[in-house]
Amino acid sequence: MTELFPLRVVTGKRFCNREKEKRFLRSCIEQKRPVVLISPRRYGKTSLANKVVEELRYPFCSIDFLTAYDDYSICLNIIKGVSELVSQIMPINMKTIKLIEKCFHGVKAVMRYKVIELEYAAPIEKADPTLQVLETLKGLENLAAKLRKTVVILIDEFQNVLETPKGQAIQGSIRHVAQTAKHIAFMFSGSSRHMLCQAFDDSNLPLYMMCEKLHLDRIDSQHYFSYIQDAAKIKWKKMLPEMIIQRILDLTENHSFYVNYLCGRLWEIENPPGTEEEVDRVWHECFLNEERRFIVELDRLTLNQRLLLKAIANTSDLKEPTAVGFLSKVGLASGTAVPVLKALTNKDMIFVDGQGMTRVLDPLLRYMLVS
Repeated sequence: MTELFPLRVVTGKRFCNREKEKRFLRSCIEQKRPVVLISPRRYGKTSLANKVVEELRYPFCSIDFLTAYDDYSICLNIIKGVSELVSQIMPINMKTIKLIEKCFHGVKAVMRYKVIELEYAAPIEKADPTLQVLETLKGLENLAAKLRKTVVILIDEFQNVLETPKGQAIQGSIRHVAQTAKHIAFMFSGSSRHMLCQAFDDSNLPLYMMCEKLHLDRIDSQHYFSYIQDAAKIKWKKMLPEMIIQRILDLTENHSFYVNYLCGRLWEIENPPGTEEEVDRVWHECFLNEERRFIVELDRLTLNQRLLLKAIANTSDLKEPTAVGFLSKVGLASGTAVPVLKALTNKDMIFVDGQGMTRVLDPLLRYMLVS
């Protein structure tokens, strides 16, 4: 049976709405306009990218910088991703190897286990990762042009490139190809909104103003109602009372990951939930499973950050978090609170919603802080 509420990348019919975002992203890909996907963690950036590429049926690779710890590992991850694309767009034979050698410089192609792998032509300790990234991406553009193909690259956790010794130079190599590419569509994303925005908004960095920006917000309740009812009919052959779905959305605050998390647990039960108390009980079980993670996250905060975060969690409709009335309850002066608010925002602990209210970003963490 298909997983109704996946916690990993969502594909196929279990993808919920995002029609406006899909249209925008599809346009960027088709026109080869580089785009950066910006949202907090677990909002479905990777699922959105995969869904659009799946519908377009373009060759696609996802390059993850999560494990990239230096310039060479970043370069190797890019070469690995490009190898994957080459294997998708070309037959695996010696004729392919010869064509690759004409298109790529500084790398060599080998056939292994019915796939093509690109490798450094020189020993890794003698290779220049900046030049290697440039030549690898240029080679892919040349190859795709000869084959008249469009390929799509998603670079995830892109903010990690900001922290390597030659990170700026590598960004320059990526820009050199991305800003003129006619056969490669580039997408970028990451889990640190603060650092990701810095990479594309700082005029001192190479990727300044290179990308379109796609900001993902939470999915509207109306779309979740039909999405959840469809899943209920599949599981229990009946619809849920509206109050049950509303309770699910109230608890999860329409956060994509937590909607799937809570529903996934509810859908494990033999009979559909009939009361709000049943939903609350399962939500508390979700909290108990995550409690240790939250304790670790809170331990990383300063005392003032914890005080202010708890106060925000316990204050509804907070439009002015620097107002004297609010801060007097917390016991913080305005001069102290401003940098604390900035730090919590940069850590993706708080956000300002569409109504201008400051809120705790993680609904399960908020549940812990108000309990």
